This record gives sequence, structure tokens and C-alpha cells, in this order.
Amino acid sequence: MTQRTTLGSDPRWEMLAPVGTLVTLTTPGGLTFVTSVTRTAEVTNTNNPFSLVALAETTNVNGRTYTSVYTSATRTWLNVRPWGVP
Repeated sequence: MTQRTTLGSDPRWEMLAPVGTLVTLTTPGGLTFVTSVTRTAEVTNTNNPFSLVALAETTNVNGRTYTSVYTSATRTWLNVRPWGVP
């Protein structure tokens, strides 16, 4: 099995906390698993990564999109799957 990973920067921590933005796994039989990740953050002060308002991460797995949103005011996560909110 081969794995290829492309790293990108986290929106708050940049390359101090790299994110695997594209991962491709290929089996010897030719099956392929592809996932991509996009992460965004809203902060009240761009110089303070701890001033988080909301964090969103969108993951695409073999063409299916999963989204997770964290809201710091309520300390809650909302997870949306391809088939809707669980």
C-alpha cells in the first residue's frame, strides 16, 4: 500500500500544527482512497489564536462531504454527514 500526504497550514496555528489537506492511499490491487480537508477559523483577534469564535472543517472522502463546525460560545460541535445531520 502506498500513501501520499500533502500538508497544509492550520488557519490559527499555521505550520506549527500542520493539517493533512490531501491524503491518497492506493492498494497493490489498484483501489484508491482519497480524502481532502479544508479548515477555516474565525477569531476575534488575528494576533491571538486562542480568541476562537468558530472553527469549521470540511472533509471530502471519495466524493462525499463531511462538515464539522465548533462554536466556542456554546462549546458545541455540529456534524453534518453526506446524508444530513445525525
